Amino acid sequence: MRTLKLCMFIVSLFSASVTMTAQAQQQDQGMATVIFMRPSIFGGVIKSSVFDITSGENDVIGILSSEQKLSYRVSPGEHMFMVIGENAGFMQAELEAGKTYYCRVRAKVGMWKARFALQPIRHSELDSEEFLEWQKKTEQIENRDQARVWAAKHAPSIEDKRVKWLRKWDEKSDAEKAEYTLRKEDGR
Repeated sequence: MRTLKLCMFIVSLFSASVTMTAQAQQQDQGMATVIFMRPSIFGGVIKSSVFDITSGENDVIGILSSEQKLSYRVSPGEHMFMVIGENAGFMQAELEAGKTYYCRVRAKVGMWKARFALQPIRHSELDSEEFLEWQKKTEQIENRDQARVWAAKHAPSIEDKRVKWLRKWDEKSDAEKAEYTLRKEDGR
């Protein structure tokens, strides 16, 4: 009898685990994931702050140093992301539920410190040796709580950069903006 109860208990635990896994997978299917990666060591001392500005607010996703990456789960649809350093760089995204998208945070030479750009990684690049190397050498981090503290402290500067550089973004042609747009078909 004791063995039977133990077996029933183990089966009920297994069933609960399977049910919870299925529920988590259903929730995953309703969301998209964007992985922001900074594979280069160029500009390594300067950190890049990544934001979701879709709502008009500067919602910080995290802060990246060289050879790091952040995962961001978000509802599907159209989004606008921003990275700041000396400047603010932007990327539009058209995201589909259940897919993972990749974005390279690229450092460029600035006047006083590094400037950054968000470069969509196209579906056709996801099996390239270069991308696979980036995947290997970047460390997954999670620092959203610390990033929120930093962003609150620097909110006026962040907003000033967003307003100034978003004007320049708005002046770009549709073709130029398309270069900095993650498309639905870029995910996997």
